[in-house]
Amino acid sequence: MKFCTIFLIGFLLVSASAFGALSVADWQKLTQMFQESEARTQKTIKESEARTKEYVSQEIAKVNLRIDEMNKRIETESQAVRDRFGDVNNRLNVNFGLLVALVGIVIGLPLLRERKKEREQDEQLEAQKQQLAAQQQLIEAQQQQLETQQQLLAQQQQEMDAVRKELETLKQHQVTSH
Repeated sequence: MKFCTIFLIGFLLVSASAFGALSVADWQKLTQMFQESEARTQKTIKESEARTKEYVSQEIAKVNLRIDEMNKRIETESQAVRDRFGDVNNRLNVNFGLLVALVGIVIGLPLLRERKKEREQDEQLEAQKQQLAAQQQLIEAQQQQLETQQQLLAQQQQEMDAVRKELETLKQHQVTSH
């Protein structure tokens, strides 16, 4: 359309005398030339639009393909990251379990040792109580035996005293009888 306008302005400037002799046929020829020019321009515009649409659709297809590839790559990388985090999570679970076990051992082992020592001390104390009771019974038995022996000794002493008195009496009888 611009081309037609510029062409008309140029034509008017070049041939100023053409206005006086312009007939209907000439006018129709000019109109026909403008219509043909406009038709060619419209055809060129439509072809250009078609080529542009085709190019844009090809570029969109390329961009979509790139986007799909990027999405696949992102999904693959996110799956790898999830797998890594899953592995890290598993390792953390194992490490946490080991840490709990270690804490249990560190805290529980001294407690077990202490309880074992307490049991051993209780057993030793019970054994010592039994030994003490046995020794006390032995002491009581020995005291009874000692008392019995002392009583026997006292009897023997009395008997010896009696025998001495008798002996002295006999000695005195013998001395007086001689």
